[in-house]
Amino acid sequence: CMTTLDAAKVLVAKALEDETLVVKTLADTEISDTIIGFHCQQASEKLLKALLAALNVEYRVSHDLGELSVLLKEAGERVPIEMRTLVRLNRFAVKFRYEHPEPTGKLNREEALETVQQLRSWVEKRLEIIAKSQGDKE
Repeated sequence: CMTTLDAAKVLVAKALEDETLVVKTLADTEISDTIIGFHCQQASEKLLKALLAALNVEYRVSHDLGELSVLLKEAGERVPIEMRTLVRLNRFAVKFRYEHPEPTGKLNREEALETVQQLRSWVEKRLEIIAKSQGDKE
């Protein structure tokens, strides 16, 4: 049986796959902003969900980074990324990819990647702390 912490670790590993793709293709102008933005959004979504899972917080099937961030704040977490930065990545989510032509405005690829990396670093630290606190209870 997979614990919520195990589920969280799987999500972090999956987020890292998205991040790795972005790192390797960031400077490639043949790869569209839509693709880079999508993988940054996906990585961020998985990271937020990883922490929610570790905290045992229920969340609905949603690609809305703002909504996931709010759930974490309600659970007492201090998300280190500004809401507007997360919301900027929202426009690249699955839900919107097929509904609109290209998102308007150019993606700042470096900022998007930095957002993912900051988020991952924070989530990994929080998961370590949660794992330790759960280990103490056993």
